[in-house]
Amino acid sequence: MFNRLINGFNHFIDFMIRNLFKHCSVNDVLREKGYVVIDNSDLKPFKNYSSPLSNDNDVSFYTLAKKYMDEDYFERFINGEGTATESGKFLMQLKNNKEKYSKEIIDEFEINEQQVEEQITAVKSILESFVWENGLVTGTSEEQPNYLDKILKWNKNMLNLFL
Repeated sequence: MFNRLINGFNHFIDFMIRNLFKHCSVNDVLREKGYVVIDNSDLKPFKNYSSPLSNDNDVSFYTLAKKYMDEDYFERFINGEGTATESGKFLMQLKNNKEKYSKEIIDEFEINEQQVEEQITAVKSILESFVWENGLVTGTSEEQPNYLDKILKWNKNMLNLFL
């Protein structure tokens, strides 16, 4: 009876850890793609060029200012030390180029998001080619890269430190 209880508890802990890991890894992937994710919050992830209150593809004033405003003036502007002349100049520049600037920012975001997806696919492909025995990688189902033996030996040596 006691062993069944311990076994059930271990399965529960394993399940909880896997779900927590899955939740955290999903958030980390979203962050890598360029989303703002606040853990343990009801706030839905939003694109880093946007804000939680705007539509999905609206580029925030802050993002436009950070990217296209003079760096020194941007710092002063954020600290409330900007001048009306400099602000007016930027607002006029923004008025004339907002669509172009917004498109550039959205295109950069989408390219980054696509590159992250490609990297994830490549890593999944590599992991799927591994041959696993007792939780350890013992080889690959494809042609082994020349460095794999060194990695496997190092991994085994590191695991032996804890035994």
